[in-house]
Amino acid sequence: MLTVAAEVNAVFLKHSLN
Repeated sequence: MLTVAAEVNAVFLKHSLN
C-alpha cells in the first residue's frame, strides 16, 4: 500500500508542477 501511495503522490506532484 505504501508503494502505491508513493507512486500516486509522485504523479500528483508532477501534475502540480505542470
